[in-house]
Amino acid sequence: MVLTPPKRYRTLYPLPLPDKLELSPDPTQASLEYTEYCVSLYYLVMGLNERLGDIENELPYGPRHFIALLTQYYSIARQQQEALEEELDTRPSLQLLLHPAGSVVTLPNLQAKIKARLNKVLMLIQSITRLLGLPKEIESAPLVANISVRECRLWCELNTADFRQRLQSARGTAELLPIMNEVSNIILGDVAIVSDQVDQDEGVFKVHNAKEDTSIVSPYVYFVCTGMDKEGNKLHNLVHVGCTRERFPMWKPLQQHRDDARNDLIGQEAIDEWGKWREQLVKLGMATTDATFRLRENLMQGNTEELPEWAHELVTKKLRACSNHVGQSFQQVDWNTIIHMGCCMLCKTTISFEEIKEKDYRKEAKCANLHRKKHCPHSCAEVATSGICDFKTRSSHSEL
Repeated sequence: MVLTPPKRYRTLYPLPLPDKLELSPDPTQASLEYTEYCVSLYYLVMGLNERLGDIENELPYGPRHFIALLTQYYSIARQQQEALEEELDTRPSLQLLLHPAGSVVTLPNLQAKIKARLNKVLMLIQSITRLLGLPKEIESAPLVANISVRECRLWCELNTADFRQRLQSARGTAELLPIMNEVSNIILGDVAIVSDQVDQDEGVFKVHNAKEDTSIVSPYVYFVCTGMDKEGNKLHNLVHVGCTRERFPMWKPLQQHRDDARNDLIGQEAIDEWGKWREQLVKLGMATTDATFRLRENLMQGNTEELPEWAHELVTKKLRACSNHVGQSFQQVDWNTIIHMGCCMLCKTTISFEEIKEKDYRKEAKCANLHRKKHCPHSCAEVATSGICDFKTRSSHSEL
């Protein structure tokens, strides 16, 4: 089955704020979780400032989406900061607790630093709002983007006139590769731009381990479609971005809100079809043998050799019409590191993006973990990206 493009590409989703999001009951642990969230907010808002350039007007996600979503996240952060302050006021024994353990920072001191950082975030939001000439009402928008804050920033930064011109001037993957290598730094731009400031902030914001801690709120994997084919022909005007889910393990209600928003973006029909496709791949075989790996390699490369007849459809049909779109997947392995990664077997068979980085099919065949995708077969970044690629290249509706 090939999915039918929707008549309109969905970009917004309601984000109702509950009276109080659930943090860890232990205020010490809650402060750790919350501090990490505030650091992420500060990174994100700094990432966009003064780096917008000339952005294409037809963007489905632009600066106003970035500001509206970021402002909602700021409201959540402020709400939690006030709740933690009340906790400290009503429980004097917490005044003496240290955080993190063994440091000289008390919980009240940590809260004061968080409050100061939030004030800086608010000032930056207001500054960007003025810089872009956006109406102040955008800060209280009831509908926000159905993608992450960092995704919004990437849609803006990767669609400046200069960046798109460089991509569209490239001829073939060899010329695209060095340009796409820069995307790793752009993805992490919101971290790198303030890393020195965080290090100098009296150690308070070192509560996360920068080398090992990956429980940051931004998505784990990103897929960027250049809008070009491997011969250098333009398939769509914009660079398209998609990501895996946001990560709010400390706040389950917010995690559910954002998961629901991403599911709305992808659509129930697509979610169902990805589930059925995963079941077909499981049926093909899960044994860790050379024979199974060879079947998977053939499948990913569009070769029906050695495949049972019923599985030929997994080669001849795709869920999304993106097989000639050139792009690359990126994985954030820790706070400061982004690496290139290959499309998984499920994405390669359902979408078949043309990857810039040379693919190791045998490695991908061995790494395929279809059991992990049982409850969320649409989890990959490529699923989100391919939705708008497919929409723009096959739908007769040009309006987003």
